[in-house]
Amino acid sequence: AHLDLYEEWDKGVYSHATISHRIYDLEYIKNNNLLIVGTRDIDIPEYEIAKSEDISYINAYEVEEYGINTYIQKIISFFQKSEITHLYVSIDIDALDPSIAPGTGFAIPGGLSYRDVWLILREIAKKFKIIGFDLIEVAPNLDLSNRITRNLAAKLIIEFISFITNNKE
Repeated sequence: AHLDLYEEWDKGVYSHATISHRIYDLEYIKNNNLLIVGTRDIDIPEYEIAKSEDISYINAYEVEEYGINTYIQKIISFFQKSEITHLYVSIDIDALDPSIAPGTGFAIPGGLSYRDVWLILREIAKKFKIIGFDLIEVAPNLDLSNRITRNLAAKLIIEFISFITNNKE
């Protein structure tokens, strides 16, 4: 839901709100190989960093505006333009709409659907070699009693592993 590009959050440089900045600090990460997908709640300090560093992001509302196939093509085109062939994917559960993934620290309405994320993961696994992935910010203590967020997270992990395995060369 967020860029997570703060330099510092709550008096610390290591936080859920600074992770994209810490990744961008790595010497091999540049603005042509870092893409943030599913945003919809961007604070001014994060926006200013993204703008000054020319860091790309794709807002969640664009799925509704342009359709999921165009959205996926924007993601694929970004990396193909940069001649990227291998991806590490970090899935932040708060990119999904809180109606289906409420168990996270900052649940912001207007997120991606399960099927949107499923399609994105399936297509990038077809186009790129996935060298690793993680799924973050699931907060079981904030989840509903039916464990919907935990179940959704587990299902995404299983599905993505399946996509990666089925697309091995």
